[in-house]
Amino acid sequence: MALTRIGRSLLVRAETGLAPLFVRRVTVQAETSTDGGSAGDAMLPVGIMKGEIGEVSGVPMEHLRRRVVIFQPAKVVTQSGSSKWNKWGITFLSTKKWENPLMGWTSTSDPLANVGEAGLSSDSKESAMQFAEKHGWDFEVQEPVKTPKSYAENFKWRGPVPQN
Repeated sequence: MALTRIGRSLLVRAETGLAPLFVRRVTVQAETSTDGGSAGDAMLPVGIMKGEIGEVSGVPMEHLRRRVVIFQPAKVVTQSGSSKWNKWGITFLSTKKWENPLMGWTSTSDPLANVGEAGLSSDSKESAMQFAEKHGWDFEVQEPVKTPKSYAENFKWRGPVPQN
């Protein structure tokens, strides 16, 4: 059912001269046939190239070339907080922020400022990088800083206490 709707919309857009978002205009060389066919332009469906999924998703153009940060959130400091430490998050670099004078909250005019906190996460750094590339976003990866810790460090002798 959905395929026929897509096919109909392709035909309607082709008849009106509007190029569909997921079809490219290519020049084809037609063989000489009885109906007098010759070379000309044709609309052929083409697979989505890397970085083009943002262009066909309906996102406004000003949001397509955003910069994102891929990071691994810090562990929760409680003893039972081991559920989200192995995930990688994607967050947008926010543009302009100001303090709301009525309530004192931080406000922004960026519609994507809180999208990363809402749930753009993946299981690995590589899948987060592929997701950002597929959507055409420039990205930077922040590697987590891990400090090795040991319970024995709490009881280690650090030398004599300096006298004041």
